[in-house]
Amino acid sequence: MKQIQATVLFLAMFLFGTFINLQAQVTTIESIRNNPYAYNGNKVTVEGLVTNFVHDAGTTDYYILKDDFGWTIKINTGEGTPETNKKYTVTGIVYIELPSGRPFISEKTRIIINGPTITEIPSTFWEKLLSFLKDNALILILIGVLVVLVSAYFLLRRKKSAVPVSAYTPPSYSPSASDYSVPTAKLSPNDMQQQSSDDFKTIKIMASSPKTLKFIPGKLTIVSGEDTGKSFKIAGFPTSEGSIVSIGREEVKGDRAYSHIQLMQKTISRKQAEIVQKDGKLYVKNLSDTNFTQLDGIELKPNEKAELKAGAVLRLGELEVKYEV
Repeated sequence: MKQIQATVLFLAMFLFGTFINLQAQVTTIESIRNNPYAYNGNKVTVEGLVTNFVHDAGTTDYYILKDDFGWTIKINTGEGTPETNKKYTVTGIVYIELPSGRPFISEKTRIIINGPTITEIPSTFWEKLLSFLKDNALILILIGVLVVLVSAYFLLRRKKSAVPVSAYTPPSYSPSASDYSVPTAKLSPNDMQQQSSDDFKTIKIMASSPKTLKFIPGKLTIVSGEDTGKSFKIAGFPTSEGSIVSIGREEVKGDRAYSHIQLMQKTISRKQAEIVQKDGKLYVKNLSDTNFTQLDGIELKPNEKAELKAGAVLRLGELEVKYEV
C-alpha cells in the first residue's frame, strides 16, 4: 500500500511538473538579442547552457546562458552560483545595458533541466500510465478526498487564528509656504512613526528620526512592484554639501541610518544613489557604475547629478518612485 501511495505521489508530481513546463512560454535568446527594446522591462523565460559564471565583488554576479543555436545572453543573479555546463530554465526581467545597447536578464527564478522532455518519453510510458490510473482509480479518488479534507482543516484553523491587520495608509502631507521659504523643517517623531519599515516589502527605512535631522518637503511614492501606491517621507543628514539621503543595498547603522533608504532588490548596488537638498532645491546623484539610476527615463552617468523636481520619476534598478509635493 505504501509503495502504491509513493508511486501515485511521484506520478502526480511528475504530471504537475510536466503541466507547468507545457504552460511556460519559452522565449528564444535569439529573438531577445535581435530585438531587445521589444522585450525591455518585460518578464521572459529562456533556456540554455551555463557556459561561465563571473563573481563581481561589491556589485551583481552574473553568468552567460547559451542556447542550442549559439546565441548567448548575460544573466544577473543574486541567488548563488549555477553549475557550469548544465542546462537551466531561467525566468527574469529584460533590461538594456547602456551605452552598449545589449540586453541582459535580471534573474527571478532558475530551474535546472533534468531528465527527458515530454517529447522524448516513449508512447509505451503513456500507455502504462493510463493503465495504472485506470486500475487504481479508487485509490486516486481517496487520496484526492484526503487532500481536500486536510486542506480544509488547516484552512479553517488558519481563519480562526488570523488577526485582522489594518490596511496601510500613507502619511498625509500638505506642503505649506514655510516648506518653500525655509528649505527644511524638523521631522516630528509622530510623522516618522507612521512609516514603519514593516509596511514595505521592497525598501527598508527607520521608523523614527532624531530631532537633529531635517525633514525634506514632499514625499516619495512607489509606482511599481509590490509596494505600488505606498508613500514615505525622507530626512536628510546635514553635511557641507547639503542634507543627504543615501540609497543602496547596504545596511547603514548609526546616525546616518535615519537618512538612508535600503533597497532590498539584488540588482541594486551597495551605494546606488543620493538625494541631496541644497539651496532650496533637490538633486539626485548616481553613485553606481554597474546598475542604472534613471531620472524621467534618462540614465545618469556615475557621479552625475540632476535636479529632482516635483512629479519626476526616479528609477533605481527595478524600483520606481515618484517625487511629490
